[in-house]
Amino acid sequence: MGRMKDWMMDMEEQAVCALESGAKSTDDVVAYVRTQMGICDESYIRSYTEEVMGPGDDQPTTMTRLGAREPGF
Repeated sequence: MGRMKDWMMDMEEQAVCALESGAKSTDDVVAYVRTQMGICDESYIRSYTEEVMGPGDDQPTTMTRLGAREPGF
């Protein structure tokens, strides 16, 4: 159980890094995490990203801090 939790925490950390690096959509975050980790659970990353950013990728957003959304450019 410990290794699985560590893996999930690593995915969350990489997702946050992706958002801080300028990822604008869930697909951007998934691509970033996949590049950084190799093996990842795409559905978990998508649900975590939507939890942080809010549902939908139809409007560009900028992240000011974890969990905060502002209209993009």
